[in-house]
Amino acid sequence: MKLIFQILYLLLTWFTNLANATPEIDGFNYRKYQGKLAGKAFLSKIKGDPRSQGVMDTVDIVAHSMGYAYAVGFVEEIKTQVHLGRFYIIAPENACSGGNDWALFEEVWQYGSNNNPEDQDNANALIQEGTRDPYWKQDGIAPQCGVLGIDPLPGGVIGGRVYIPKTVQMPGGMLGNFGGCHSIGNYTWIFSLMSSQLGYVKKR
Repeated sequence: MKLIFQILYLLLTWFTNLANATPEIDGFNYRKYQGKLAGKAFLSKIKGDPRSQGVMDTVDIVAHSMGYAYAVGFVEEIKTQVHLGRFYIIAPENACSGGNDWALFEEVWQYGSNNNPEDQDNANALIQEGTRDPYWKQDGIAPQCGVLGIDPLPGGVIGGRVYIPKTVQMPGGMLGNFGGCHSIGNYTWIFSLMSSQLGYVKKR
């Protein structure tokens, strides 16, 4: 009986995953707008700090899930006032709904499950684990599509997509993959990447 429920659960989440693969533009734009407001508040705060006078601050950004859209708006607001360093994007929601001028950054990395149909047979040189993940190993909360403009990135910008390594096991086994692939707590593996590997997180 338990096996039957597990199979039904997988089928339900599989269909839900497919249904949710359509970009939700209105939601993305709303969060982007909120990020722009935060960007204005951020600039106001640093401009009022004597330590920032005459200094072009470097800003690194880490975004997860819906925070990606928020970060897009944030960057849009601050990009002319700061130096943009590295952008680490973890399991973004609606990633293909918007982006930024990535040429302004030093590095841009997107981490998550591999839901890219184009990678079914052909591994991109910028991508680890080039074969598309089976549906039961996909992000069931935010189906992963490539960040707009990340593949390929503008010349001179380091980055690309980095998929969850096959060696990383999500809590809960097969049934844990759908939520586990999205949970920020399951992305500690990115800090174990070596400097020679794609997606290496540098110390500032």
